[in-house]
Amino acid sequence: MAGIYSSVRSAVRRGVWKALEEYFPDESLAPIIYSHMNGTEPSESYVVINLLGVYPQGRAQISTLTTTDFKYNYSSNYEVEYRLVFVGSDGGDLAHTFANKVAGSPSVKEAFRANKLGYMRKGAIARSPVKRETQWVDYHSLDITFSYQVMSQEEIDYFDSVIINGIVVNEGDVEVYNETFAIPEDTPIP
Repeated sequence: MAGIYSSVRSAVRRGVWKALEEYFPDESLAPIIYSHMNGTEPSESYVVINLLGVYPQGRAQISTLTTTDFKYNYSSNYEVEYRLVFVGSDGGDLAHTFANKVAGSPSVKEAFRANKLGYMRKGAIARSPVKRETQWVDYHSLDITFSYQVMSQEEIDYFDSVIINGIVVNEGDVEVYNETFAIPEDTPIP
C-alpha cells in the first residue's frame, strides 16, 4: 500500500497530464517528471512537479458504525501544496494552458477528483528564465494547492464473552446478593 506522500505525488501527475494532453498525447511518454530525481533532462519542453508539503487539516472523521467484519472507517483531510515548473521553449504556453484548464475544464477537474484531489487555489505564473552554458532557458512556475482526503479502515477489538460478578451489600455490610452472570458466546452481536 502506498503512503500518503507517494499517493499525492502520483495523483497530481495524472491531473497535470490531463490538462496538457494536447501537448503530450501519450501519458506514459509525457515529459512530466518529479523534482529531485537525478535523471537526465528531457530534450523537449517539460514539466517538473515539486511536492512542497502535505498539511493535515482539522481532525479525522470517524464512523460510528462498524462493518460486519468488526472494522470502522475514518477519513483524514489534507491540503497538498505543489510547485509546478514548466521548462523549455513551450514552457510559457504549457504554464498558461495548465492554469486555464485546472480552474475551468470539467474533464481536468474530474481527472484530479478521480485521484482524490480537489482544486483549491493557485498563485500567479512567475516567469524566471535561467542562463545555461550558451543560452537562456525559459522557466515558468506556478504554486497550486489541492485538498486531499485519505480513507482508512481499522479493526476494532470486541468481546467474545462477558462475565459479571455481582455482589450487593447493604448498609450493615451484609451480603444480600451474590451472583455470577455470563453472556453466552453464541449471543448475536448487533
